[in-house]
Amino acid sequence: MNVQVQPPGTARDPLIAALARYVEALHDRYPDGPDQMRQEALDARGNMPRMRKSDGGRAA
Repeated sequence: MNVQVQPPGTARDPLIAALARYVEALHDRYPDGPDQMRQEALDARGNMPRMRKSDGGRAA
């Protein structure tokens, strides 16, 4: 039986690899960090159209 021992944290876990790709994509999208991400989210909320008032009708 041939057993290979790796130091902790060096395993090729697909979840860890996906998380690393996600973090890299966030860094590419928001190079100025979390403050830029928050500001863009607040700006996007300000551009949302107002909801129309319901006419009191029932949902389908």
